[in-house]
Amino acid sequence: MKAKLLVICSREIPFPLIAGFGLRIFHAAKQLSSIYDVDLLFMSRGKVEPESVRMLKSVFRNVFCFPYPRYRYLANATKGIFCKEPIQVHYYTFEEVRRWLMANQGDYQAILANHIRVVEMLHGLSVPVALDLHDAISLNYERAIPNVRGPWRWLYSLERDRLLKYEVESINKLSRSFVVSEVDRQHLISHGADPARILTVPLAVPDAAFERLPYEGAQNDSIVFLGKMSYHPNKDAASFLVREVLPLVRREVPNCRVSIVGAEPPREIQELANTPGVEVTGFVEDPYLYLEKAKVFAAPLRFGAGVQTKVLEGMALRKAIVTSGITAAGIGGRDGSEFLIADGAERTAAAIIRLLKESSLRESLGQGARKWIEDNFTWKKVGQCFLDELSSLEGEKQRHPA
Repeated sequence: MKAKLLVICSREIPFPLIAGFGLRIFHAAKQLSSIYDVDLLFMSRGKVEPESVRMLKSVFRNVFCFPYPRYRYLANATKGIFCKEPIQVHYYTFEEVRRWLMANQGDYQAILANHIRVVEMLHGLSVPVALDLHDAISLNYERAIPNVRGPWRWLYSLERDRLLKYEVESINKLSRSFVVSEVDRQHLISHGADPARILTVPLAVPDAAFERLPYEGAQNDSIVFLGKMSYHPNKDAASFLVREVLPLVRREVPNCRVSIVGAEPPREIQELANTPGVEVTGFVEDPYLYLEKAKVFAAPLRFGAGVQTKVLEGMALRKAIVTSGITAAGIGGRDGSEFLIADGAERTAAAIIRLLKESSLRESLGQGARKWIEDNFTWKKVGQCFLDELSSLEGEKQRHPA
């Protein structure tokens, strides 16, 4: 008989799988199901689509959904303003979920909790808990502060300080914690996290990217940016690319075009399509086709944390990529071998121009990128990390948050 594992998520996993957090949780569960009966618990803002539940049940034995109206989340967030914990932790904390966990914890040999937002509901549990933080959100906020204005700057500063303290305390009190990049891990260790209790378990690339045959069609002088456009670092990067980088590129390559590809573009991103030669697609069924037809994949993120899944996918597809130092640091690899690293509008434009003009460099970077992904970011490798760590927890007594 298989051991039983409960996976907890602060929100539903949307289908189709496009967001990095959903891809990680879903594919990790597929790997873990080889030795566990895996159940899923999550909160949702309203009704969950039946198709999403059906897809989840293809991997998870049982799916437990706690739907809440929007006003409950807003009430939680308002309360959080006046407390010491991060506002987003309060936003996702519900007493009904806490009581369910206390009543049903005996059914499981271990719990895999996702995101710092669910930690408050783990109080008092005796079953061992591993926490997958995904990113060090405090690092994301720290990097974002110089790029935001007005009340958002105050809010980001408040949350950064609260998050950093809360992340470190949670790591030191839980059985095991994971982040997706060594940069995030070292950030948390430098502020007091126990190195023995936090491990780097990287993201992985979906099998579809590896199975895709090399593209042999024509490519035009175009740049593609790919990512979920409701994510603030992606919004900033797309605007930066179109408004500051593209005019510099067009001095050398006048007909260069840009495609902004990704679900949920807000109004300010949709308005970028008013720029001649720029398209904003929104959600597309096959984003890889846009990657393949473009000569350059640009990922000029100026802030963020963790690892950007879409950049990994582009590397797996052998794309020539220009990315920022922040993004490259989370992936590893070398400038000029797996991608070109450039920060600032002028350097980013110069790197893009170089790739648009040099086909041999595009090819060599693409081959180097593919090899780096094959060596470091496959689900076989990442899944085994999760299996090893969770197996080692069985039988331990949980060091739960006080």
